[in-house]
Amino acid sequence: MSIQPISPIGLSVLFIFSFGMALIILEAKLHIDKFKPALLMLSSFLLIGIYTYFSGDDPQRFDAFLEMQKENKVELFSLIAFMAFMWMIVEILAERGVFSTLNSYLISKVWAPRKCFGRPAHWQRCCRRSLTTSPAR
Repeated sequence: MSIQPISPIGLSVLFIFSFGMALIILEAKLHIDKFKPALLMLSSFLLIGIYTYFSGDDPQRFDAFLEMQKENKVELFSLIAFMAFMWMIVEILAERGVFSTLNSYLISKVWAPRKCFGRPAHWQRCCRRSLTTSPAR
């Protein structure tokens, strides 16, 4: 049992994925967290599971999923635990204002985006200046 790309289920999964990616790209303008579109994108797995469940009476239809689960159980758990830990660290740093402080520090120095990335010649000058000057002590 396979899902054909040009089928209602295949197009639905493609639409969910594309819509979720568009929301992740526009998350700053929409003022939403990236986690919500990612959860929306996970609904495609639910859609595939429901399709597989109702696709027929073949008792072997879930064997491929069970085999994949056995092979990837440890790696998947490790990845999820790592991602959760990293997400927690980033949220703690954001809550404490580390990123905004770092951003304002870099903008007060030479590394403001418009100063450095506006023109290629100016960007080269910014890099050379930051690499050749030592911090004041």
